[in-house]
Amino acid sequence: MLLPYLRQLLANGQTHLAVTPEAREVLRKIYKGDISFGEDAARSSTQAQLANAAVTATAIPRPNTQQSVQTPLNIPKPTPQGDTPEEKIASLRELAQHWPAFHSLGSFREHLVFSVGPVQADLMLIGDTPGYHEEQKREPFAGPAGEKLNAILKAMGLAREQVYLTNICKYRPALPGQTRNNRPARPEEVQLSRPFVLSEIEIVQPKVIIALGAAAAHALLENKESFDTMRSQWHEVDATPVRVSHHPSFLLLADKDALAEKRKIWEDMLVVMEKLALPISDKQRTFFLPKS
Repeated sequence: MLLPYLRQLLANGQTHLAVTPEAREVLRKIYKGDISFGEDAARSSTQAQLANAAVTATAIPRPNTQQSVQTPLNIPKPTPQGDTPEEKIASLRELAQHWPAFHSLGSFREHLVFSVGPVQADLMLIGDTPGYHEEQKREPFAGPAGEKLNAILKAMGLAREQVYLTNICKYRPALPGQTRNNRPARPEEVQLSRPFVLSEIEIVQPKVIIALGAAAAHALLENKESFDTMRSQWHEVDATPVRVSHHPSFLLLADKDALAEKRKIWEDMLVVMEKLALPISDKQRTFFLPKS
């Protein structure tokens, strides 16, 4: 019922969804057993309520601000200071903390969520937008989605501490009365944040980048191709190879096709492992294949 709808949102690159009071009330009734799924009519009615509430929730009103922020086509990259990569990343983090455009935009929350990981990592993973868990921990890929990512890395023979993790957006987008609910970033929020990611790539100089989710891929690569088209080929940003795959939060919605979806994501990782010349065992090559 609801899972296929949410999975479609994830496939389209939307990893966060604001929930209206109406949607919360429907979910609360389901949890308490006040809504029965014994009849097709009841099931269809509930699905319609949830879908309509979700669609309403995505139409987020813009903050009430006197300033109208334009979306320039060529925003200059920030200029970090320092002699070593570590010093430059620290400087870049400080610049993001006090970047006037972020604060004048009026649509971000106050806590910076920058990056984590070794500054000279071979592999860089880029997500889209910090959510509740990322803001709480102040680093990308936290919470249940972070646990999924850690499992993927472990299957690759890597540890979280060996890769550089960052997001296209450096702050969690704000909502009125916000608690755990999240929303995707708007185009102007991405435009202001992207130069920082380009500076990170320049400093870290990874051998391979993985853009996780369509939203991150579209923002990083600046194209409007379909997710499947982007996923099936190599791309480049500043001469660095880029591969596209699903955000790990995609795996949180398990259904009858969960194994097949895991295998598709794992095939993306195998391609990356080959590019990085990582050892791949026969066992790793058969992960998430149907048992014969």
